Amino acid sequence: MTNVVLSHCDVTPPSCSLHSPSSFPGFGDHISPSHSLLSRGSISVGIAALGSASTRLGGEISRYSNSFATSIPHPRTEAGLLNDPQEAGLLRHFVSHLAISFDLTDSSCHFRKIVPQRALNDPILMNAILAASARHLSRVSGGDPYIADTYHQKCIQHLIPILSDEAAVLDENLLASTVILRFLEEIDVPLSGKVHLDGAGHLIGAHAFVSAQEISAVSGGLRLAAFWVGLRQEIYVAFVNQRSISFPLQHCTVDRSFGAADEGTWANRIVFHCAETIQWCFGLLEHERSTARFEELLSYAGNWWNSMPPCFTPVYYRSADTDPNAVFPEVIYFSDAVVTGIQHYHLTLILLRAYDPTIPKLGSRRTTALREMDNGIKHHTKMLCGLALSNSSTPPNLVTASMAVTMAGDKFTAIKEQEACLQILETCEAEHGWSTTTAQKDLKEAWGWD
Repeated sequence: MTNVVLSHCDVTPPSCSLHSPSSFPGFGDHISPSHSLLSRGSISVGIAALGSASTRLGGEISRYSNSFATSIPHPRTEAGLLNDPQEAGLLRHFVSHLAISFDLTDSSCHFRKIVPQRALNDPILMNAILAASARHLSRVSGGDPYIADTYHQKCIQHLIPILSDEAAVLDENLLASTVILRFLEEIDVPLSGKVHLDGAGHLIGAHAFVSAQEISAVSGGLRLAAFWVGLRQEIYVAFVNQRSISFPLQHCTVDRSFGAADEGTWANRIVFHCAETIQWCFGLLEHERSTARFEELLSYAGNWWNSMPPCFTPVYYRSADTDPNAVFPEVIYFSDAVVTGIQHYHLTLILLRAYDPTIPKLGSRRTTALREMDNGIKHHTKMLCGLALSNSSTPPNLVTASMAVTMAGDKFTAIKEQEACLQILETCEAEHGWSTTTAQKDLKEAWGWD
């Protein structure tokens, strides 16, 4: 893994890992098929662009196309789709800053491209987006927290009456609204493993997500995208609270193979395996956790790692051992899906190390085995932190690293390592708004800091 390699997967999907541009997107462009480019007069924009580009080929083409463009009416920019500038700004903030956290393994970028369009005609989805954006801004830039509360209440008022309708809870927009509300709640709850998250964002229930996954396993779409977001959120909550996954995973028809696939599918395979590992660790009593199942889980993780396509090779890798001032390695990728997959691999290995049933209960070998367990957990935690810092433009990378630091940071004994772990938590709160103050306090107490 130390070579510098630029490569691609067997199937290369469209990329959506970069942040969207700062300009406000044209939310009317994809409302329905009837809103074609021609019907809105936007052909003038395309011809004008063609004319501009053609100056390299000759001035005559440019003059002709610009003249033609001026003879066509411009779109009605004076009649926007939203009347409230605050709501327009919040919707834009979601597209520019938050949607990337939902689209990690989705090559179609449903939450950046489709969800904002749907929200224009869906009050539940719109208010969920506005509430999440307002809450995020209040956390990272000191915005008014009551704005988020207002939109959140509006969303719940629309949501509650339809929860009794079994057909309604499978609606794509409602599932998307649910995971957006869950994000809003996650960012508010302290990352400490002391608070269970079962708020409004979980009202629909896990069964709806599994049903949606079964329906859309082949066709894909927003339902399937929402399922994967919901599962990653469930992994977060279950991991930090050390509880089982609420999804009935046995009913999910997920590709578990190691066959050729795009990078998002490869990442989702290990994400699902991480959920299964959490189920085994926290969903069973100690005497129910068999060694045979442990070996199966460990074997799958190893096979996934050894079967990864070339695009999972880092663009650049530098071990922390090469720099006396470094605590974490530097591991650079260009794909959010790849980082998501590798981070969930390391989360899985932390869990399997911590719940290894082969560690002797008594005897001289127990001390050695426990020391190896702690070293293994520290290694995977360092890798998670290195991945987060090296690919810092995507907020969930740092959140995942903070999960590991919160749960395993007490195993670090060197002051330099402890300070680096605290820096991860501090950065996660300062830059992305996740509440880590309680986790920082708990770690300082565990380390014996005054």
